[in-house]
Amino acid sequence: MYAEQLTHYERADPPDEGPSDYQAPDGLFVLLLVDGQAVGYGGYRQHDATTGEIKRMYVRPPYRGRGYGRRILQRLEGHGRARGANALILETGVRNDAAISLYHSAGYTAVPTYVSNRDRRINRAFAKALLPQVELSQPTYARAVTPPQLREPCVETPRR
Repeated sequence: MYAEQLTHYERADPPDEGPSDYQAPDGLFVLLLVDGQAVGYGGYRQHDATTGEIKRMYVRPPYRGRGYGRRILQRLEGHGRARGANALILETGVRNDAAISLYHSAGYTAVPTYVSNRDRRINRAFAKALLPQVELSQPTYARAVTPPQLREPCVETPRR
């Protein structure tokens, strides 16, 4: 899919992160499958003690506009929230209109770059504050349910 990014946008950062950047418990890499085909992916890694970074978000062009990118983003945001992040940051290219639209609609705002030597004419940085999850008190008749543990790497197949 890296080659697709180069073809579509004429530029793409090389996949130079190591697998350890996305390892549990702090990291997460989501691969979205549709009918057994990889159609999109995205990663989460810790940027610092209170900030997570969304990386490598990509949905193949024939599958765009179906909500897959939003699904991946929501999964990564949920992981960041579960890891205690107060904010998320990310970067995308200025020509990536679909991603910029997704990020704006998901509550991200443009911020100054956080990566040294980035050309503002090519890259845009975004950030989003994460609201803490609110614990609701359970009525005495409610049964507590323990959520299943996350499995790494996470592969999600959307329901049709």
